[in-house]
Amino acid sequence: ITAMTNHIQFFLNDSFIASSFHTGIQYVAIDQIFGDQAARMYSWVNGLIIIIFTLALGEQVGLSKQARRILLALLLTTTAFTDLLGDGKIDLATSAPAIATVYWMVANGIKARNSCFFLVGFLAGFAIISRPFNVFLLGVFFALFYLQQIYFLIKDERFNLSLFFTRFLWLISAIIGLLIFHLAANWIILGDPLARFTNASKINSTIWEWSFDPDK
Repeated sequence: ITAMTNHIQFFLNDSFIASSFHTGIQYVAIDQIFGDQAARMYSWVNGLIIIIFTLALGEQVGLSKQARRILLALLLTTTAFTDLLGDGKIDLATSAPAIATVYWMVANGIKARNSCFFLVGFLAGFAIISRPFNVFLLGVFFALFYLQQIYFLIKDERFNLSLFFTRFLWLISAIIGLLIFHLAANWIILGDPLARFTNASKINSTIWEWSFDPDK
């Protein structure tokens, strides 16, 4: 997209990109090729993904059909979710890979194959580069879920420490691989591996897309 538009400065100085980390680049590509309304549709796609994985996760944890219907109704009547669908904001784009991570973590469990752990790590890494805050959010889910799984395995005397560490390394390697790729892309395109943080410090009311002045 940089080669097509010859506007690498757009990546460097635009506050929307700086504040949204990786997903902002996706919005830029859609916006510059197809227009702003097409970019808004990206939120609807991510919203649909969140709905699908939320219901699938409910099924994984044993919710009945009636409970899943109530869950869907709650989701579709929550303005914190529905208001974002038509705004073209990055919140849904960063939440989609996060909930997909939790789903596959729960669906596969601690006794899954190495490839399943790699998939969970890949999705987690994508969620983190989409929004760095997800490292804390997913970290809590990982800790609570896997510690519970380890507890039950130890209780049943079926816990294999070396096997767990092997699988955990697959998960961590996928996360680190995504982070390294993103830092390298920032360095190659933007000239700074931590461009997201250095650009964020430049945000002020004069360059923000929506003015902080309510009279404007």
